[in-house]
Amino acid sequence: MTISLYSGTCQPYCRSLPEDSFLECLELTRDSSVKVRQTHCEAVKSAIRDHHSAVEDGLLLKLPFTTIFEYLQSLQLVAISMKNLGSRGMFYLAAAVSDFYVPWESMTEHKIQSASGPLDMRLSQLETDSNILLKKADMALRKYKMNVVVANELSTRKEEVTVISTAERITVRKDKILACKQLTKAEDTEAIPVGVIMDMESWTGKVSTSCMSMAISDFYSIHGDYKTRLVLHTSDSKMDATGAAFAAMELLKNPGVQVIIGPQKSVQTEFIVDIGENFHIPIISFSATSPSLYSRSPYFVRTTPDDHTQVKAIASVAQAFGWRKVILIHEDTDYGNRLIPHLINAFQDINTHILYRSAIPQFATDDHIYEELHKLMVMHTSVFIVHMSAPFGSQFFLKAKEMGMMTEGYVWIITNGLMNVLESLEPTVLDSMQGVLGVNPYIPKSKRLDSFITRWKRKFIEENPGVENAEMISFGLWAYDTVWALALAAERVGDIKSDYIKLGTDGKPPDLLGMRVSKTGPKVLQEILKIEFEGLSGEFRLVNGQLQPCAFQILNVIGKGGREIGFWTSTHGLSRNLHFHSERTYITITNHLRGIIWPGESTNVPKGWVIPVNGKKLRIGVPVPDGFSELVKVEIDPHTNATKVSGYCIDVFDSAIRSLPYNIPYEYVPFHKDGGKSGVTYNDIIDQVYLQNYDAVVGDITITLNRSLYVDFAFPYTNGGVWMIVPLKKPTASTWMFMNPLAKDIGFFSMIFFIFTGFLVWVLEQVNEFRGTSAYPHVEKIVSIILSTVTLAYSFVYF
Repeated sequence: MTISLYSGTCQPYCRSLPEDSFLECLELTRDSSVKVRQTHCEAVKSAIRDHHSAVEDGLLLKLPFTTIFEYLQSLQLVAISMKNLGSRGMFYLAAAVSDFYVPWESMTEHKIQSASGPLDMRLSQLETDSNILLKKADMALRKYKMNVVVANELSTRKEEVTVISTAERITVRKDKILACKQLTKAEDTEAIPVGVIMDMESWTGKVSTSCMSMAISDFYSIHGDYKTRLVLHTSDSKMDATGAAFAAMELLKNPGVQVIIGPQKSVQTEFIVDIGENFHIPIISFSATSPSLYSRSPYFVRTTPDDHTQVKAIASVAQAFGWRKVILIHEDTDYGNRLIPHLINAFQDINTHILYRSAIPQFATDDHIYEELHKLMVMHTSVFIVHMSAPFGSQFFLKAKEMGMMTEGYVWIITNGLMNVLESLEPTVLDSMQGVLGVNPYIPKSKRLDSFITRWKRKFIEENPGVENAEMISFGLWAYDTVWALALAAERVGDIKSDYIKLGTDGKPPDLLGMRVSKTGPKVLQEILKIEFEGLSGEFRLVNGQLQPCAFQILNVIGKGGREIGFWTSTHGLSRNLHFHSERTYITITNHLRGIIWPGESTNVPKGWVIPVNGKKLRIGVPVPDGFSELVKVEIDPHTNATKVSGYCIDVFDSAIRSLPYNIPYEYVPFHKDGGKSGVTYNDIIDQVYLQNYDAVVGDITITLNRSLYVDFAFPYTNGGVWMIVPLKKPTASTWMFMNPLAKDIGFFSMIFFIFTGFLVWVLEQVNEFRGTSAYPHVEKIVSIILSTVTLAYSFVYF
């Protein structure tokens, strides 16, 4: 007997009729009677004959339905009624109904509403797509424990069909068997136990476990003839390092796993790595990102980029926008502390100063977080680099928004640990993170990836009814590729028997007695290090036991997720699009990024510093000069004791402040050494800035090497050098202008000395006693005249 549940468009025994309208089989005669067309006569008679025969013999029971709910109710009643038949009964379920099944609780009560916005439709790949048809059929065979699954495409359903069972796969075309592929029977395959240690209550744990399960199904549906089969044994570490170590020991004892995937956190992995090395068991982690795990053990394999690979991308963003001072904020845990030295080195390489490092305890109270945020608010720097896990980061950003620090002028950059799980965060947390920048390893888009995510969402929601919106994370894709790579490596190893070496009792703790050292582990490790393939997350290739990212995405948190604004690569720096084969040099400028929406929904690029919120004015020190006052002049009103500051330097500073797009309150504070008893010393006023008694100093201060070690200088706005300042006076032409260089006192004394010399010579000539006698008086007169002339000329030259 056949029980047929049919809708209004499909009736039993009607498939032999033409595919067009049934009315095409009939025609009206001249006397208005109805008869079957001659071309369809045989098909109609055959259908009527078979139908009536089945009904009369009680072999057909037709149960019509209209809605999917009616179909499921009737199907349930039929199944209950046929339960007693056992193996004598057979269900044949068409795929068309299950393809479009919508759970009753998800059905819309009334008609589709459009008042709230346009109709949102999600289209997925048809189950009968040739690319996934056989894979889906094999999955249905295993998941629903079917005996046989018939796989066919709608366009060729009458020409070709494939029948899949647990033992074989048969393809039939037009009554001819084209291919009969014997599948590897379960008893002919070798099961390889693989341990999986995850935090099953976390989102990463749930998503990753689901992806690994799908990887097993997808891999062996394609490679059904492989002789090896990975069997996953999952254990919950309960978010504890000790729990992870205990789970690893239990998996080694029973069922005696050959490989361990996990655990989830780096601090847990540090425990497990030592266990793996002792028992020669490869430890493969797709989520432990701590840089300290690198080269920790030859048996540790990391199938995810480690944290330190992202620090240069973060530093490049700060360099592109010209932010010279940043503040590091991280949780005071092993996860938070391990990355900080790498961040510090990256910022030092670009000459960016880390003004402050805020380490918040893991179990900090709300009051402690408020106190730390208030401390950050009174600082001038507004660029914050945040390295936190998802639970702690969610709490932190909620408090930051309450404190008013998610407004215009602030800059927040998060690491990929938080960015990776962004879309899985609560809506309130996402709302508090609007405008945040972040980095994530780049995962190339592909049709295969889109198809997988669609299938995964459907499967995950079915397995977790309480989840309304499931979003894939990078860790899930790395988990999928990890299982795929391990399955390839296991098949390459080949014959994997339970070949263990009994662990000796010499020097071993009692708990380890009876444990065994794997001989297979080193073989699997050697093969997985050679595996290369194109996975869901991109190219899978291990370098020194670690997955290397090809690039990083720069993302801007907008709405419910991250909007891509650019990329970073180690060879080309920042760019809007990837240029793997470009010859462009390394560049870090903002023109190579798309537009960014900053906190407070602002499009203005933050300057990297804000006005402190403590309500105090900036104290601007001004030196009080003793002499020249055109550059800086300080006057004190004797009546009001008010200080008035003016001069060229003051005018330049005031103009610079007025050019800013926001108001900065400040006041000038004259600086006197020794209470004003002596003149200003510029080194002393520089020391006041270094001691934070002044926020800045304005004046005619020379930039020297020693002073630059303590304070930062603005760009000079006057030319350097030595200058002479003299009054401007128009010179007048005069015959006596050669006398201008002589001062009055010098000219007076020179004239007295000249008269005295002439008088002395005259006196000597008049005294006869000094004349004496000469044999040649005429010669003496000639020589005297010559010498007198020379002396007179010399006197004029001298004066």
